[in-house]
Amino acid sequence: MKASEGSLKILTQQENLKKFLVDKGFVSAGTSDLRSQPNAAPKYIIKIDKDFIYLADYVIGQTIQNLRVNPRISLSTIDMKTLEGWQINGSTKIITKGVEYKRLSKAMIKQEARHTAKRIIEDVNGTQKYDFYQVLFPEKAVFIRVKCEKITKISIAGKLQAEVVEKSE
Repeated sequence: MKASEGSLKILTQQENLKKFLVDKGFVSAGTSDLRSQPNAAPKYIIKIDKDFIYLADYVIGQTIQNLRVNPRISLSTIDMKTLEGWQINGSTKIITKGVEYKRLSKAMIKQEARHTAKRIIEDVNGTQKYDFYQVLFPEKAVFIRVKCEKITKISIAGKLQAEVVEKSE
């Protein structure tokens, strides 16, 4: 395989992962404090833009406390159809105000509406049953911008395929 073919394959995998994450809506976010005390919690995906994943933290608890002292994060998810898992490691920035905060707040409302509609349609079609339809989070949220630095695909056979994400300008 030529280098350009390898690069194309990686880009295709990133695009597939991006679509999967946006459709899924949630990832597990792992953080730790300065004493290496771990914390893992679900986070809502607001959007993905280039090498950045934007998450909403609507609990504003241990995850944010940890990121304030240690800005490293590890996201994980699994595709139950293919049984392929993904780990995304990177650095973070907490967004609590300003223009970017307002843009992300609007994007969160759109995501909530999209996921709510999806849940209703799946229930009506009989493909999935839900106890609650509406995806609605408190207005007060903190956003986390994750700079993707390393993406690892984990196959069902335990094969790891790691990729260091090149810095984008």
